[in-house]
Amino acid sequence: MDTRIFRVIGLSTALLFLAACSSVPPIPIPADNPPLPVVRENIPAHQDQAVVWGGQILAVAVKQSNTEVTVLGKPLDSYSEPVTTDQSEGRFLAHFSGFRDPAVFAVGRNLTIAGTIAGSDTRKIGDYAYVYPVVNVSQYHLWPVTTTRTYDTRDYWWYDPWYPWYPGYYPYYYPPPQKLPSPKK
Repeated sequence: MDTRIFRVIGLSTALLFLAACSSVPPIPIPADNPPLPVVRENIPAHQDQAVVWGGQILAVAVKQSNTEVTVLGKPLDSYSEPVTTDQSEGRFLAHFSGFRDPAVFAVGRNLTIAGTIAGSDTRKIGDYAYVYPVVNVSQYHLWPVTTTRTYDTRDYWWYDPWYPWYPGYYPYYYPPPQKLPSPKK
């Protein structure tokens, strides 16, 4: 039998495995994606431009025909997930058509949206008048809640199994034996 067939089969199998290992972001970031701070400087110039932005949900307001989500903008990583950082790119309003449950779109969750810039809205943050870019959302990805476990030294699996047999273990971790008083007759 010809060895070229085995080479083609081997190469096809290797490419199939490589394709299975690759990951595609839920919302790809286009090369001409304008950053949020640039758009905030001149919102009318970016009217109807497609954007992919993300960040942390600050507030959710359900209205008659849409749901408005206030987002604290964060930079996106290569997988289009908002990066956890103390720095912000600014805030924006994401308008979703129809109802989005505020219990699911909870404050503090990460969200990535794709949509077009629909204009601006000025609102107060304290005494400051803040100009929000408004985005009509066409696609979104709500990132799952991740929890980090804080380890407690009282967890039974935390200890080394050989720990009790270390030299010097007994006098340091258990009180010395007490001589019990003799019972009175």
